[in-house]
Amino acid sequence: MALDSAGNIVVAGSTRSSDFPATAGIYQTTVSGSTSAGFVEKLDPTGTRVLFATYLPASRDVTLTGLALDARGNIVVVGHTAKPGSHHRRRLFLPERQ
Repeated sequence: MALDSAGNIVVAGSTRSSDFPATAGIYQTTVSGSTSAGFVEKLDPTGTRVLFATYLPASRDVTLTGLALDARGNIVVVGHTAKPGSHHRRRLFLPERQ
């Protein structure tokens, strides 16, 4: 969990849910090909309104183990996937919704 400069709450983790509340127009709104998917979600400072939420794609199970915000407020997540020999770096651009 991290807080951005506006006090919004950013969380990341893994889910087995097929009905995670991913927001329309965001990076990925459905699970694709795995039984466990990573996710990133941003909530308002009270934690009551979802600003955006997305699955993170992978062909195998995903476990996110860390989250940080860089100096520009970009969300950085780390973790691993069950796919053997998989070492990926992916840059996602998530729209700001405030």
